[in-house]
Parts: sequence; C-alpha cells; structure tokens
Amino acid sequence: MAAKKRKPTARGRAVQREAQEAVDQDLIRALGNEVRVAILSLVIDGEWSPKMLHKELGIGLSQVSYHVKELKKFGLIEMTKTEPRRGANEHFYRATKRVILPEGMAAALPKSARTAALHRVLKLAEKDLKESLEARTFDDRPDHHASWSPFQFDDQARARLHAKLDEVLEIAIEEEEASLERGGELIPTSLVMFAFTSGRKSGGASSAFRQRS
Repeated sequence: MAAKKRKPTARGRAVQREAQEAVDQDLIRALGNEVRVAILSLVIDGEWSPKMLHKELGIGLSQVSYHVKELKKFGLIEMTKTEPRRGANEHFYRATKRVILPEGMAAALPKSARTAALHRVLKLAEKDLKESLEARTFDDRPDHHASWSPFQFDDQARARLHAKLDEVLEIAIEEEEASLERGGELIPTSLVMFAFTSGRKSGGASSAFRQRS
C-alpha cells in the first residue's frame, strides 16, 4: 500500500513559494558558463550587441554570438532593436530579468553574478518601499521600524552579526507560520536587512541614528 502523501506545513509552503520565486532554473544553467556570466553582467544595465560584447570582453565574436543565443534561449535576454551597420544588421540585447539565488549557491558564484543578485535585491526593496510610502502604509502602525546605524567591527563581530541576522530571518519565517495557523487578519509586512562594508574610513567612535515610533 502506497504511503499517504503528506501535506506541507504552512512554513513548508512559504519556503517552497519563496524558493520558486528566488531560484530561476534558467539562470542556474546559464551561470554554468563564465562567458555567459560576463555577458549577463553587462546586459543587465544596458543594451549590447554581440560585436560590442566581443570588443568589451576580448572574446571571439563567434563565441560571444553562441552564448548570446544560449541566453536568449533561456529567456534571460531579449533583442531590443536592430540597426543597419555597413550592409548588415546589428542586433542589440538586454536582460529580461534579475533573480536572487540562495545564499549558499550565491557564495559559490563569480562576483559578477553575485552583483547581479544584489542589484535584484536593491531593486525589489526600492520598489516595495516606494509603493509603501506612496500608499502611506509605511508608518501607519506604531510598530514599524526604520534605522541606520554605522558601526566598526572586526571579523569575529561581523561573523556573529551575520549569524544573528540569519536568526532574525528564521524568526520571521516562524512567526509567519504561526500567523497563518492562527487564521487571523494578516498584515503584509516587508523585512529588509543590509549589513555591508561602508565606504567611509574607519577610526574613532561610531554614532548610531535610530528612528522608531
């Protein structure tokens, strides 16, 4: 007798949903080649033709053209325009989307690919914040939080902070599961976290600004 299929928990469904949104299988396959990673890094923020990519990257035109076709096949880039150049048509391409990879996988990717993922996070956060401010929902509750805090840490402190931020994300997932199970009114809430190396110089005591109502 076949075992009865077990339904996922609320948290399991949430994790699967986030994984489906965050991981793009086409991108994973595309990033398996460093040339395609380099091409994606350029076409994310502008229009490029294979000839332009060939000159920029110093890679053979035929090789570039092949990988451009592969990226188009994966649905990661699209042709935006065609211009006549010396009796031939030059095609221009641009990325169709940016996606986020799980942290463990992202750490193993080339820096250019990680940069693309970061751009995606920033874009999503900016869009979400803009919509919240326009709808005037950002501070419509007394439990909202906004802060900016410059610090100075050594490697050990950075590692501990990173682990704590991971814990916060885990808590958020657990609280969402509990909220779904309680079956009450749900409040759309965005949690955005950044901890990064600042461009300012180190030295002296840091001051922290925090605003919370």
